Amino acid sequence: MNRQLHAYTAQLGHDWERLRYHRPTLRRVGSWSADVTTDARSSAGEAALAEVLRDLDDLQRLVDATDVRRGADPGIADAILVQLVDRADRDELAGRVVIQRILGGLISQAARHRNHDDDIDPAEIIVAAAWIALRRYDTTRRPHHVAEALISDARYQAFQRPLRRLSATEKIVPIDRLELRPAGPDGTPFERLAEVIRAARQHGVPDADLQLIRDLLRSESSSVVAAERGVTTRTIRNHRERAVSHIRAAVLAA
Repeated sequence: MNRQLHAYTAQLGHDWERLRYHRPTLRRVGSWSADVTTDARSSAGEAALAEVLRDLDDLQRLVDATDVRRGADPGIADAILVQLVDRADRDELAGRVVIQRILGGLISQAARHRNHDDDIDPAEIIVAAAWIALRRYDTTRRPHHVAEALISDARYQAFQRPLRRLSATEKIVPIDRLELRPAGPDGTPFERLAEVIRAARQHGVPDADLQLIRDLLRSESSSVVAAERGVTTRTIRNHRERAVSHIRAAVLAA
């Protein structure tokens, strides 16, 4: 059995364990309470969110507040998720909390598409698709059963929609494993790469991910980009992997 099929899931778990107690991250999440507003549609959820944010010392508490399996009221859970989904447009950390909430469902769906003779982890594909589904989600039209709806959208984006566009003989290849070949009738490698970036933008890949890819192409060194951004090389590598996953899902959907 290919151990790579479990590496991505394990990485997500490690990242969450680090993130959930990270003090700067907790302060950032706590600051959300400063701009919480109320309206007829989500006031109950915002009150519940404000309560969770007060003296928050573990991000898992925020995840649990949206999970009926952990005792959350279904209406309140959905109302909090609506706010997090809306906030994800301007704060990726809110999106990460939502992804953590639905991660179990995503992994369960991915397991149905796992091929142990292949080294492509379907979990990586569906999580990337979930980010796209999250950014496209219309909370005004779909304010109920938010977690279930996002899982369903991600499954369709990752596995059902691409299969409708692929013939029985075609095989999905991750974008980071594609080779740049000599120029042919379809254009130069960089022209084809530009098409990939364009498709990714049209399918909701965050601008920050696309800018990172541009910076890496420009500098051809993750250490240079890390120095420019004032972060570690490891951080750049992690962000690059996330960006590639997002772009991969977008290309499959294009």
